[in-house]
Amino acid sequence: MALSLLSLGIHSNDNSKNTIRILIDRMPLTLSDSQSLDSMGKRLWPLIEERHYQVSQFLANEEFTLTPPDPSKPLLHFKLVKDEVSLALHFLHGDGDLIYDTLSIAKTEWIKKNKGIRVYSHDGLGMSYLGFNYKKEILSNLNVRKAISEALPVAKWIEFKLFNWVTPIQAMNLPQYNPEDANQLLDKAGLKKQANGTRFTLRYYTTPVREGNETAQLVRESLKKISIEVMVITLETSLFFDKIKKGDYDLFSSKWIRFNENEPIKDLLSEKGIRNYTHYSNDSLQKRFEQNPNLTLSETKDIIADDLPFLPLYNWKHGLVLGDRVMAPDSISDSLDETFRFLSLLDLK
Repeated sequence: MALSLLSLGIHSNDNSKNTIRILIDRMPLTLSDSQSLDSMGKRLWPLIEERHYQVSQFLANEEFTLTPPDPSKPLLHFKLVKDEVSLALHFLHGDGDLIYDTLSIAKTEWIKKNKGIRVYSHDGLGMSYLGFNYKKEILSNLNVRKAISEALPVAKWIEFKLFNWVTPIQAMNLPQYNPEDANQLLDKAGLKKQANGTRFTLRYYTTPVREGNETAQLVRESLKKISIEVMVITLETSLFFDKIKKGDYDLFSSKWIRFNENEPIKDLLSEKGIRNYTHYSNDSLQKRFEQNPNLTLSETKDIIADDLPFLPLYNWKHGLVLGDRVMAPDSISDSLDETFRFLSLLDLK
């Protein structure tokens, strides 16, 4: 059944002449304490700390407003719209002026076809990766992890499936696409084809987010060519994380949000890391973390390439969607990063 603006309860009733209306899909937990910021709070904090915006209104469940230090600049009003379809329709109906890093590729490509809408992009640091469950005997075998990695044509996905909205992981020396070698590695591991033509079956958990589902399907089709059957199971987000934290899965994909190149990777790779969903353990790496808990992706790339605790896939570009009420400098793309700093450069017509 087609969704209408009326059925979604959308009403265009905020046309403030001095307010840029920003649509978001999650709320920050707080904007008052830099020590307790969640990921959304970290993205907003530079506006408060560096650009001296003040929180003039904060309704924790649905909206908040930031006031600029310069009274001639517009207010920034953030409104929560969790559902992506509703968010896109709010924007097209004129109830929002700006969307940043929220829409899926498909929705971004669709929405930018509308007259007066501008879309900007810039390379980012949000890294998608494929996770292997180390608690599973098959996946604890390095040859199996290498085989899976060599069976995935990631470069072709980037160009033909993801419309270049992502960029390759640079200088990681990861396994290259080589399905013939992948088959040999599985044979070496003693995982021969069974009577039904498959070597073994893996459960791949994903969330309803479109890109996550599409990645799961791409992995499934690729691994079929080396006789691995993949069962793709889509779970509600909280249940997804509950299961992978418990190790109740075989494969999953996730996204690591980095705010700079020096973001510590300990949470993903240390034995007690809060995002070590692969349940990976490495004694030599653990000793390195004890000596330096701030090791970065680049400083652990040797371990990642050799041991494949997970498989980095690609980095996501930032995507800024602007309505026709907003003015932006020609160089706005260069200002897009992991934060909302760029908002201080915008104005209203």
